[in-house]
Amino acid sequence: MSQNAPPPPLWTVRDVAAYLGSSAKYVYTLVEQNRIPFTRGPRLRFRPDSIEAWVASREIKAVR
Repeated sequence: MSQNAPPPPLWTVRDVAAYLGSSAKYVYTLVEQNRIPFTRGPRLRFRPDSIEAWVASREIKAVR
């Protein structure tokens, strides 16, 4: 028997918008432009770890 934890539930457009502090319309724009990782099935869904990594990759480091 495997002891692996089930994957976290996928996020909706509203979940991602709340996480980013933006509107659902902005998230749809990012999807249309292929600028954000997503999965497409019957509905758009987002893996939380992929969104967190995407946000981290866009972080701008201060130069001193």
